[in-house]
Amino acid sequence: MKMDIPGFDIHRELARGDMARVHLATKRATGRLVALKIVPAGAEALRQLRQAGCAVGLRHAHIVRTYAVGQHGSVLFVEMEPLLGGDLESRLSQGMSAAQVVRVFGELAGALDHAHRQGCVHGDVTPANILFRSGPAAPAVLADFDRAWWAGTHCGALVGTVGYMSPEQVAGAIPDGRADLYSLGVVLKRMLTGAGPPGGGAAVSPLPRRFAAFQGFFDKLLAAEPAERYETGAAAAAALAAIPINGLTPGRPVRLDVVSSTEIEVVAERFDGLSAPAQEERRRVARRRARRWAAGAAAVTLAVATAGAVALTRPEAATTLLSLTRFSELGQASVAWREAEALRRDPNQSLAAVVAAYRRVLEQSPGHDGALQGIAAAAATWKADIDRALVEDDLALAEAKLAESLNVFPQDAELSVLFERLSERRRVDAVLIGARALLATQSLSHEASATAAIQAYQEVLRRVPENAEARARLDELAAHYAALAERAVTDGDVTDAMNKLGRAATANPDYPELAPVRTLINQAATLQSEIDEMLAKAGALREASALVEPPAANAAEIYHRVLATDPDNAIARQGLSEIAEQVLAQFDGLLGAQDLTAAERLMDQAAAVGLGDTAVNAMRTRHDAEAERLATVSRLLNEAEALFLDGYLTEPVDGNAVAALREATRLDPGNERAAALLTHIADRLARVASEAWDVGMRTDARHYLDLALTVTPGVADWRRLRDSWDEAPSDAG
Repeated sequence: MKMDIPGFDIHRELARGDMARVHLATKRATGRLVALKIVPAGAEALRQLRQAGCAVGLRHAHIVRTYAVGQHGSVLFVEMEPLLGGDLESRLSQGMSAAQVVRVFGELAGALDHAHRQGCVHGDVTPANILFRSGPAAPAVLADFDRAWWAGTHCGALVGTVGYMSPEQVAGAIPDGRADLYSLGVVLKRMLTGAGPPGGGAAVSPLPRRFAAFQGFFDKLLAAEPAERYETGAAAAAALAAIPINGLTPGRPVRLDVVSSTEIEVVAERFDGLSAPAQEERRRVARRRARRWAAGAAAVTLAVATAGAVALTRPEAATTLLSLTRFSELGQASVAWREAEALRRDPNQSLAAVVAAYRRVLEQSPGHDGALQGIAAAAATWKADIDRALVEDDLALAEAKLAESLNVFPQDAELSVLFERLSERRRVDAVLIGARALLATQSLSHEASATAAIQAYQEVLRRVPENAEARARLDELAAHYAALAERAVTDGDVTDAMNKLGRAATANPDYPELAPVRTLINQAATLQSEIDEMLAKAGALREASALVEPPAANAAEIYHRVLATDPDNAIARQGLSEIAEQVLAQFDGLLGAQDLTAAERLMDQAAAVGLGDTAVNAMRTRHDAEAERLATVSRLLNEAEALFLDGYLTEPVDGNAVAALREATRLDPGNERAAALLTHIADRLARVASEAWDVGMRTDARHYLDLALTVTPGVADWRRLRDSWDEAPSDAG
C-alpha cells in the first residue's frame, strides 16, 4: 500500500513490524532525509506514539534523533533520523570482537545515562532496538523510544520484551533507569556468548568459563534487586572498560548441518569436571538432543551424521566433528567461489547476481574473506559508477544503478547519501526547467521575469555550486543588464542606469563588465545627487515600514541599487544591516502570534530582495522549529482530549491525558486550552475521590485526591480535605 503523508516525499520501505512500517522519506520543508515510522491510528497506537515525545528533547550521539510526532487522518507517524547500518543482530551475524562489544556497550550505556538524567526511561532495550550507522566501526545508536516513559510514573500495562525485561518490570512495579541497565546487561551477554535471553521470568544463567573475568560485573549488572545494580550507565560502562579482555573474541554461532559450533563447545564444556554418574546423565540428555537434531537434517550425509553422534557421546570427538563438517562445507564453498568469481568477471552480470553468488559462498563458509571482499568490491564499483553518472549529469543511469544497489544493499548508508544527491539533482532540474520556461516566454528585459529567473539560478548554485548552466545564464543576465545600464548612462538617465546596474550585480556581482559601467556612472555629474536622492527615498520607505515590500519600491532594493554603483557606501550598508534586524524582529513577532503564513511570506520577501543568507537562514530555521512545535502541541491537545473522553486521565503511563497535557504545556507555556483541560481533569479526580470516600472506599479516595493535587497542587480546599482524611482511621475497603 502506497503511503502518503503531507509534507513528505516517501521513497521506500526500510522495515515493517506487526503494526508499524518505517519508510525512508524526505521532508519537503527542510529537504531533510528522515525515517518515517507510520502506525494506523488506534488507542494502543496513541498510547505508544505519545511516548515517543519522551525522546524528542534528547540530544546524544548514540540516541536516535526524534524530530517530531504527528498524526494525519487515520495514521500516526514519528519523524526520526534515518539509521541504515543494520541492527545488532546483523552485526552479531558478522562477528564482533570483545573490544567492539565493550565499545558498543559503552556507547549504549552512555546513551541511557543521558536519557535517564533527562528523566526518560527507555523500557525496551533489545538487539532489535540497537541500530548502527554505516561502516565496520560505526557507532551504535539506541532507537525506538515508542514505549519510553518519564521516570517515576506508573508503568500501567506490561512494557518490554520477554527475556530482556528486568524482574521489577515482570512484576509490574515502577521501573527506573536501572531496569534499562538490566536489559542492556542481557544484551551484553548475547553479544559476548551468542546466547539468547532467558524465558519470561527466568533467571539469567552464569557465563561460560572462558568469560569468568566478566562474572562479577554481570552479577552486579543483573542483580535481581535494583538497589544492588550499578546506579548509572556511566558507572556500568566504566566497570566493564576496567576488565582486561586479553584478546578474547566472542564466539559467533554458525549453524552446521547437524549441530552448531557453539553447541559443540557447550557439550564439551558441560562434561568437564563432572563425576562419572553426572557425565553419564549428560550423555543421555545429549543423545536425545542428537536424535532430535538428526531427524531434521535429511540432507546430511551418513558420515557426518555418524560423526555428530560420536561427538555428542564422546566430548573428546567434538573437534573431529567440527573438522568433518568444515571439510564438507569447504568443498561446497570452493565450487560456489569459482562460480562467483566467474560471474564477477562477466561485465554483463547484474549487481544482484554477483552479490548473490558471493553470498552462496558465505552460506557454505561463513566469514570467507574472498567472498566478503568480493561483495565489498562489487558494492564499491557500483557506488563509483553512480557517483560518476551524477557528476556527468546522466541521471537516468544513476537512478537505474541506484535502484538495483538499494535492492541488494537496502541498509547501506552510503547509498542513502547517493540517493539524496540524486534527489537534489532532480529538484535542481525542476528549478532549471522553470527558469528556462520563464525566460523563453519573456525577454531578458522583462524585469519581473528576469528577477525570478535570477533567484531561481542562484538557488540552483546554492544547491549545486558547479552547475554550468546556472552560471552561464546568470552571466548572460548580468551582461544584458550591464549593457542596458551603459546605454542609460550614455542617454543621461543616471537613475535608470543605477537600477540596471543593480540588477546586473544581483545576477553576478563579480561579472567583469560591471566595472567599466560603474566607472561611467561615477563620472556622471549628477551621480552624487542621484545617490542622495535614492538614500533619502530609502529612508522614507523605512519610516513607512516598506522594508522588503512592495516589489521594486522598498528600502532594501534601493539600498542594493546604491551599493551596485557605490559598493562602499556606508549609509546603504548600515541601512541594509538595520533592515535585516527590523525584519527579523517583525518575523519573530509573527511567530509569537503564531501567524506562520505571514511569517513565511515575509521570509520569502526577504530572500527576494537579497537581504542576505544569514538573516534568511535564521528565519527559515526559526520558522521550521515553530511549525514543528505548534504541530506537536496541537497533536498533544487533540490526543489529550481523546484520552480524557476515553477515561485515560492519569493512567496508563504509556498514554494518559495528563501526561500529554504536561508535554503540551512544556512546549507552549500558558496554553489556555491545556490549562482548562488540566483543571477539568483535576475536578473530575476530586469528585471521584469524594464519592469513593462517601461509600467507604477510603484508600481509593486518598489515591484519587492525591492525583488531583498532583495535577493542580495549589487547591487549598483539597489539601485541607486530604489532611482531614489523614486524621480519619484507615479503611481496608
